[in-house]
Amino acid sequence: MEKQFKRLLGVLLLILTMFVLGKENILAKPNPNDGSPKINIDEHLTTSNKNLEIPFDSNQIYEPTLSSSHPDFVQTNTKLLNLTKKNKIFASSSIINDDGSGYTKTSDDHIIYLRGFSNWGTGMPAEISFFKAEKVDVNGNIVKSIFVGENIPQWKNSTTDGSYASGGALYQLGDIYFIPYVPISGERKYIKIDKDLNILERGVFNENKFKLDGQHRNRSSLDYLAQYWDLTYLDRISSQQNKLYAFKTDTNSAATYIERKEFDFLSYESVVPIKPNDWWLGMQSGTFKNKQNGYIGIVGYSSHVSNKKIHQVITRWDTTGKIEGQPYISSGEIVVQAAISDKDNYYFMEYVSDQVYLKKIDTLTGVVSTIKTYPKGTNINFSKSISGYSIYGYVSDFSGVFSGYENTPGVVIGLTDTNFNLTTLSTVSTNVPIVINGLIPITQTDYFLAGAFDNHETLLVDEIKQIKTDNSIGAGWSVKQKNPAPNQNDLPISKNFLYGILKVTDDYAPAIQAPGSIDINIDDVDILSQNKTAISNWLITGTKNGKLTDTSAIKVYDRFDLESSLSLYDQDWLNNRINYNYKSGLTPAIQNIDWPALGFDPTKRGPQLVTYFVTDSQGQLSSTSRWINKLDNETTSQENTALAASNFAIHVNNLNQLDEDKAKKLAKMLAWDKVTGDELDSGKNIKNIVSVDKDQLKAITDAKVAYHALENITPKEKAKLVKPYPLTFSYSNDLTRVITVFITDDTTMIDNHVVIYGFDFEESIKKVKKITSSEVIAASQATVWNFKMDWEKDHNALPLAHLTVDLNHVDPANTNLTGLNKVEAVGSYKVKFDYDNGSGITATNHLPTAHISGNIAKLHVRQVVLDGKDELVIPNQGYLTWKNIDAAALMSLSQEINTSHPLLTRDSDQTFEALKLELTFDHWLYMIQPTIPEYYQYEGYIAKTDKAISGTATEHHEADKIVPTATQNRPILNFTTNEEYWVTIYLKPISNATIRPYSWDYQLKDFGGITP
Repeated sequence: MEKQFKRLLGVLLLILTMFVLGKENILAKPNPNDGSPKINIDEHLTTSNKNLEIPFDSNQIYEPTLSSSHPDFVQTNTKLLNLTKKNKIFASSSIINDDGSGYTKTSDDHIIYLRGFSNWGTGMPAEISFFKAEKVDVNGNIVKSIFVGENIPQWKNSTTDGSYASGGALYQLGDIYFIPYVPISGERKYIKIDKDLNILERGVFNENKFKLDGQHRNRSSLDYLAQYWDLTYLDRISSQQNKLYAFKTDTNSAATYIERKEFDFLSYESVVPIKPNDWWLGMQSGTFKNKQNGYIGIVGYSSHVSNKKIHQVITRWDTTGKIEGQPYISSGEIVVQAAISDKDNYYFMEYVSDQVYLKKIDTLTGVVSTIKTYPKGTNINFSKSISGYSIYGYVSDFSGVFSGYENTPGVVIGLTDTNFNLTTLSTVSTNVPIVINGLIPITQTDYFLAGAFDNHETLLVDEIKQIKTDNSIGAGWSVKQKNPAPNQNDLPISKNFLYGILKVTDDYAPAIQAPGSIDINIDDVDILSQNKTAISNWLITGTKNGKLTDTSAIKVYDRFDLESSLSLYDQDWLNNRINYNYKSGLTPAIQNIDWPALGFDPTKRGPQLVTYFVTDSQGQLSSTSRWINKLDNETTSQENTALAASNFAIHVNNLNQLDEDKAKKLAKMLAWDKVTGDELDSGKNIKNIVSVDKDQLKAITDAKVAYHALENITPKEKAKLVKPYPLTFSYSNDLTRVITVFITDDTTMIDNHVVIYGFDFEESIKKVKKITSSEVIAASQATVWNFKMDWEKDHNALPLAHLTVDLNHVDPANTNLTGLNKVEAVGSYKVKFDYDNGSGITATNHLPTAHISGNIAKLHVRQVVLDGKDELVIPNQGYLTWKNIDAAALMSLSQEINTSHPLLTRDSDQTFEALKLELTFDHWLYMIQPTIPEYYQYEGYIAKTDKAISGTATEHHEADKIVPTATQNRPILNFTTNEEYWVTIYLKPISNATIRPYSWDYQLKDFGGITP
């Protein structure tokens, strides 16, 4: 039986001439010249329609009530017509299920509707089922009610007290209201009433000799021609089981049947797999309509066990009742949207297991189209509005098409365009699901709201009216009947009726205030690390650790949402919607704000106009902007003015180009008014308002002249010129900024904000073998500086302890990058300086060059013959062989060099002959091999690093000679650490030798060698 249907709506005559949520522009439209250009936020979101366009800045308050209370706020010049409670929302609670239907506006601006009370299908031993017709005024007061049945119910057993009525419906027929119903006797009855609920007529349907054939009548429908039809259902006891009947009725003549239409239907077995013994099928109330050349309606298939699923089939018939095309068999539950359907398009909601659909059937072709998909838990209905459709009902899941609106379950009232796309939606949070089955305009400003819910609703309801069993009205919730021994198929008793009056009111866009400019330090650690929470809090409150109560904080207000909304919000809720994109689907949180799109760029200092906006519960948006003064560690600031300039580097060769204007550009100088954001002077737009210290500038530019005036400039001399210099910018006497100008040359490197100076130097190949990092740093005059140093606070170089030289660097592809300890050949090599302060800051300079020269052994040599003999010829020349070896023990020979020197006969003759011999890499020793003439012997040597000067203690004397031994019979000179030697070689005639005159042939070989 269709008394179990949860969504029996009746015919809702609520085609609105002006729907409550229509948007209108007020006053003048926004002028692009009055604010910043429109911007889009969250354009990175890939899902369509997720980004939000921000309108032009608002420039005044349009809401009359806020002009005095919030004079410094602004709001967009749009408003919505929204609904709020006119008085109270009431709940009616009885001991059994309580619902309403057939809501109809009267000519005297009241609402008449039917109240149905029933425990049918609950398994209760005593069945109660009856109807009341009630009339409500524009303030929500029930001014009159009457019982449809012939007797007043006793709330015990309607089948015995004469109050039983089922299948009731209310139809407006001109100024008369027609209510058909079925009493316990089963015959079809009706009453007619006027707008004051006076019963004009009570009677029994006149079947006019049309047979019922055992079919049952407790359902009806009004078609698009305002023709009333009595509809039937049949079951196993019906004598006619092949056709369904629809009786066209003349309501003006005692409800007389004037025609019986017979309609085919799909067999029960073709719709329901298993046909139970207590099966039934039949037309559903309110669904039977006329169409072009025929009819359309819904046939339900179920059983008398109340909670068995009703299988619904939308069927089209021709004028003879024959089925046209393929009927639509629903897999879920169907609720016809009669208020928006017509003879051409038949709209319906379809509720399946995981989704809810709005669908449409073309009544001519039978084509079914899915119009919209809604999340599970949606229970909505539609009516027509002036610009599209209105939507009302209950939503528990605000995803999909409802994304961005209030995300707690509740009642929804909204507006769509002609394609059913939401344009506005009001939400009212509730703590139980509510089926809204009526939203009826009474006047242009008052609307009757009706619905039903299970259990107890406390968020929307203001007052509970308890219907007592003596038909009096009390307070509080009724205790529902409960079956002491329920069957698994029994329905629970818990439904209560909800009703009240809503009124239309202006819902203006929210108001917003941005109180003056603020400062933000973009070198703050939270800004540099892109801490979204810290950035948002700073920009919204005005200070890093600020609060929304601070005077510098953004302020927002919305009178409707905070004071008049059906579901009142608090200030925290509205604060959380500052710069919140309600379309994004993200949680309202400050870390989700798209600040770059709103104008905030933390990478550049200076003034920046940043936009703020706020949205209300309807998505209405107001925006404004304020100046954000982005300061950094290179900015000096006063209350109203800021001056920024950065350290810069310039090559010594370019110093002739450096003047005041060039210095401003290189320093990225910027001076601005912090209140208005006006630029006062800058390196890009020079206005000569900021001055540059001329003396300091001259000291910098003079460095080039001095640099190029020196010939063969040494590293030490370069370091006096190529270095940091101060340079002062001034805006007024008390606002200055001192920067550092780093003069550089080809060997200077700036890496990771670290400046490493180091100059070319010379060194010998012998020394680089064991040269140390500190020695290279000293030789190159290397220094390290913080490129961002604040000259006024500290203009000292960084500690050299953090600077090292990579002496073992190896680069097979570039031998000129070889570390100095690895150098084995004369040449020029790049020196790699590495800086590491131990806290993560590192830098490298691989530009300075070490020019490596070969090593020369400097020698001063003499040969002396001691104790000469008259009979023995004394040679004029002595000959020496110099052997370049690596170590005395290994005697690895690199090269041999033969030299000749005059032979002296007096030891007192301190005449030394200068000699320079080349040292091969890693062979730092020379061994001297004298050539001994015949009849002479090697007598020893003297080798000293001190210069031998005649007449001083440094003279060489025979007494100091080193006498040859078995292990050391030749002199070895060590040039590893020494650079110069004075050497004396002593020869002496052999004392006991028999001398043969002229036995020695002193003749040079052709190739320069000596032959005895």
